[in-house]
Amino acid sequence: MLRIAIDSVTSRSVAEKVSDDEMMEKLHAVWMLARVKYEQFSPLRSRQKLWADVSARSIDHSVYYRVVEFREKGEQEPLARCTMAFMAVDPDTRRILRVSEIEAIYDSPPRDAPDVELRRVRVRGELPPIGTITVRRSDCDSNGHLSGPNYADLICEAARYWEDGPKLCTELCINYSAECSPGDELTYGDLR
Repeated sequence: MLRIAIDSVTSRSVAEKVSDDEMMEKLHAVWMLARVKYEQFSPLRSRQKLWADVSARSIDHSVYYRVVEFREKGEQEPLARCTMAFMAVDPDTRRILRVSEIEAIYDSPPRDAPDVELRRVRVRGELPPIGTITVRRSDCDSNGHLSGPNYADLICEAARYWEDGPKLCTELCINYSAECSPGDELTYGDLR
């Protein structure tokens, strides 16, 4: 679902005439996912036809927010919601771009202040290690870093989410605070 949400945001950006290629060409910048919160309100079934409604962009300081709601056609209540925070970053210098630089390439204004709750997840102290993984090139995005959805996959595997049959993922929150490249070894800990 996170992959579909990210693809839906990319499609919305293209519809707003600010594709990834245009970001690179006009600003020498890429979007980097900073935080994500995925909520699921009811079970999803295979072959279920879902619609992904993507909000207009909203901005708080230098962070851009988008909300993707998944629903069945014609239904008002969402089955799932994915709230994402992005930053535009120069891929060479890692400099976060100012909003004024980014907004100059948009034809339409952003929506008003974000009406989303997407706080940073804080973990105090060291967690007992429960596993390690070496990042493979196939796990990485076009920038050569472990992709956002693959972090979610690793979290689900580490938490043994897929064991003991299907379950409802009520909430998953991730902060992306560092970049991982091929060959990096990640150690993950147990929050329980």
